[in-house]
Amino acid sequence: MQKFENHEQMREYVQKERQRLDERKNKIKEIISNNNYINWLQKFTLTYPKFRNDDFINNKDKLEESDLKNIDNVSLLYYGIKDYANSNYIYPFIDSDFVKYYRIKYNNIGYEIGMIIGQETLFFCERVDNIDNTFIDFNNIILNKKEENTKFIEERLNELSNTITCLHEQNIPLDIIKSIIDDNIFNIEEKSKIKSKIYRR
Repeated sequence: MQKFENHEQMREYVQKERQRLDERKNKIKEIISNNNYINWLQKFTLTYPKFRNDDFINNKDKLEESDLKNIDNVSLLYYGIKDYANSNYIYPFIDSDFVKYYRIKYNNIGYEIGMIIGQETLFFCERVDNIDNTFIDFNNIILNKKEENTKFIEERLNELSNTITCLHEQNIPLDIIKSIIDDNIFNIEEKSKIKSKIYRR
């Protein structure tokens, strides 16, 4: 944990941290607002169809400086996709408690962009040939275009929110409302687990 000898040191640290976060935010925006990075990825994955951001630490002389920089920036691509996905109610694929990824497509090429959580957080990219409707079109991310289901989901969630508010205004206790919602979610999750087990057999 960061320790400070005085308030001035703390203020300097906060200022630098804000500046770092602003720079990171701008870099993410730059990566997902045009096709420069994804075009690099398309070319790079012809030679390296699967890579992690730590793969070339001991072999930096094999690549151009620009390639090394872009490999590091796969983490920024991940967070840019995550921001877009969250705003469109798209959730990552989860392989385990430690691995999650998003699927994107561009120029009829698919990519899995993911995160590996461990002692050190790593990021990866894997080029994928078989594309289906689970892949987010990167052009939609560039344009910040809403996905087809986003409006429908927002409308249904607003209906749910209004229903909850209406029930509360009719003096139905919030604890009862919450209990019913929690029970429904639990039952749905249990049914999903059963279906998943049947599917895996």
